[in-house]
Amino acid sequence: MDKTKWSERDLEEFEELCRPLVEYLQKKYHPHAWIIIEWDRATLTEDVRGVPFQVPD
Repeated sequence: MDKTKWSERDLEEFEELCRPLVEYLQKKYHPHAWIIIEWDRATLTEDVRGVPFQVPD
C-alpha cells in the first residue's frame, strides 16, 4: 500500500492497532525501547548507547 494514499479509515485502523503496543511500551519500558513489526516477527529492542551525528546536506 502506498502510504501517501491511505484513506482516513486506514489511518484510524493503523492507530487502533498500534495503540496497545505503544501503551505497553509506555507502561513497562522506557523511551529508548521500541517494537519492530515485520512481516513474520515482532522484536522488542532498546538502545544501549547512541551518539548523534549531523547529516550533511
